[in-house]
Amino acid sequence: MNLNSFQTVVLLIFGGLLVVAILMFSGVIPGYKKASQSAGQTVVVWGTLPQNAARTALLETAEVQGVNFSFAYVEKDPQTFEADFVNALAKGTGPDLVLLPDHLVVRQRDKLTPVSYQSLPARDFRDRFVSSGDIYLSPEGSLSLPLLIDPLVMYINRDILTDAAVAQIPELWSEFVMPESNFTTKVSLVDVASNNIVRSAVSFGTANNVEHAKDIISLLMIQAGNPIIRLGDNGAQELVFGQSLGLADLPAVAALSFYTQFADPEKVSYTWNTAMPDAKEFFSSGRSAAYFGYASELAELKRKNPHLALDVAIVPQRTKAEQRTYGRILGVSIVKNSRRQASALQGALAISSKEGVKRLSAVAALPPARRDLLVAEPSDPFQIVLHRSALVSRAWLDPDPQETTAIFKRMIESVTIGKAKPTDAVVRATDEFARLMP
Repeated sequence: MNLNSFQTVVLLIFGGLLVVAILMFSGVIPGYKKASQSAGQTVVVWGTLPQNAARTALLETAEVQGVNFSFAYVEKDPQTFEADFVNALAKGTGPDLVLLPDHLVVRQRDKLTPVSYQSLPARDFRDRFVSSGDIYLSPEGSLSLPLLIDPLVMYINRDILTDAAVAQIPELWSEFVMPESNFTTKVSLVDVASNNIVRSAVSFGTANNVEHAKDIISLLMIQAGNPIIRLGDNGAQELVFGQSLGLADLPAVAALSFYTQFADPEKVSYTWNTAMPDAKEFFSSGRSAAYFGYASELAELKRKNPHLALDVAIVPQRTKAEQRTYGRILGVSIVKNSRRQASALQGALAISSKEGVKRLSAVAALPPARRDLLVAEPSDPFQIVLHRSALVSRAWLDPDPQETTAIFKRMIESVTIGKAKPTDAVVRATDEFARLMP
């Protein structure tokens, strides 16, 4: 090869390398631009967790995970969160990621980018997160990555149990109503002359003074195997609320019948009525043995009455064969109109990592949604129950909490006041649910 030929080859090689470098820089082929685009970016996250603590948790997570961008966290008011989110998107602004409760994931699904199964396979999702998160698995991917669980638990006043000579906290629903182990009869005190309830075993039976009436019936239905609303194979929401092989075995009818019997003066399980005060206030005042509330209410209950002999237990079950409770989920979702989709995906995976969830769990004082963080039980006896409850929690796709709460309330009250039988009330509620479905 002569000198001119050698020079030509060298020039061609360097020219080719220059073209490749230009294409990588411009983003035509992957490489340089992908890294340079993320480097120095700020991924904006909206949520309702406390500003300073959540911001610190996210920044520490970014550092531990080694992402090449930073998080900017914005705390929003829970009451206006959804409106603020929708309005921001309408203006072409808003966050890249949102920390959403499960019902908002359902309502705002069209504004979110699912995490594809190429980025996080469904098998890995199920191995990583508790079973309640499965409601997010759509044909396109995961609508949200679970972070925290707020399970429904049974708070107990131990002093009342002692006074009523009840040695153990009930583990089965049958213990509330069976004659040989009737927890309700042992604990409740009724003024015979006035029929007023002086001391209540449990605040079940009504809707006007029981804040979590819908959630309790949801719990009973889920324990009976009815998911209420689920995602079908085609990704559409399917109503299961009123489905059954036979109406007599309908979980909704059984749940409603069981719940409302506690407000029936003719039943031995009578322990509550519509004239009673708010369920949480009655329990906090030391006049109720059991209160069904969320893990997130623990600090409030302690604050309301520091002298209360407070304890907590997993909610009663149908049988000892399996455990289920109802739980709310907080997850992280990618906003569809974010201009930083790649960074948002990386951010969502970082936030839902073991390190990220652990930090947010500490901020919110709620159990983590990751299985690997629930393996080792905490030392605090209250937190042990909350973590166990999170592991066995289930959820359902609530299309409109305000409307469904109203449906449950009408269903309960129609039975309580004697206007309808449980079967008729469930049939009517099923029709109302159907009109809410997309």
